[in-house]
Amino acid sequence: MLKIRKAFSIAMDRPGMVKTLYKDLAEPALAWCPPAVEIAGVDYRERANSLPVEELKKDNSDPKALLAEGLKELGLDPDPSKHTINFIQSGTDANAKEFAEFQQQNFKNVLGININPEYCEWAVFQSRTTEGDYEVASQAWGGDYNDPSTFFDIWLSTSGMNRVGWKSEKYDELINKANGTQDPEEKAKLFAEAEKILIYDDAVFAPGVWRFKNTYLRKFVKNYNSPIFGVIDLKNVYTDGRE
Repeated sequence: MLKIRKAFSIAMDRPGMVKTLYKDLAEPALAWCPPAVEIAGVDYRERANSLPVEELKKDNSDPKALLAEGLKELGLDPDPSKHTINFIQSGTDANAKEFAEFQQQNFKNVLGININPEYCEWAVFQSRTTEGDYEVASQAWGGDYNDPSTFFDIWLSTSGMNRVGWKSEKYDELINKANGTQDPEEKAKLFAEAEKILIYDDAVFAPGVWRFKNTYLRKFVKNYNSPIFGVIDLKNVYTDGRE
């Protein structure tokens, strides 16, 4: 399955997703932890100095051939066109359908494989992903605080958010060490090593895009802050000069 997962990650048209699905309010996710997340005031991505998706693509120039190898290793027909993957969606509205149809065409064009979208209401989607009742699914994650651990902790073996059936003692060890050290460079090094396991070595999932957040504020709204992480607090917001 590893080669199959890698093939899908390499084949994903992230720039196309940014343009078509997110109207340029995003950028291709070439790693897991997004920009703006810091360690001791310095962007984690700058400290890590690595982009595992780029490394994966550099080392595997033909995702369709990689997919065929993966199918053959499982004793399946190596012709991708003979296979259909069920891709469950977390909604039934027009946005969910646009997303599914984009992925369907993307993977058909690059890998030659068929994608069958399954549209689910959110509660059904949550239940199925929790129970592992799916072949492919897509979800988003937003950090709760400004530290890489808010992105990496969810893939620990003990995390309730880890719904992909994957566990790694090595990953757990790296994350626990990273969370326990006060040295910024050592912390970044440990997180980067763990991120490589997630995205390159084991290809646990395929990062899609890092989304932007735009906030439009009327001039008469005062004392408003839009945090990058966490929830918006309107407790001290007031208006002045409103006509």
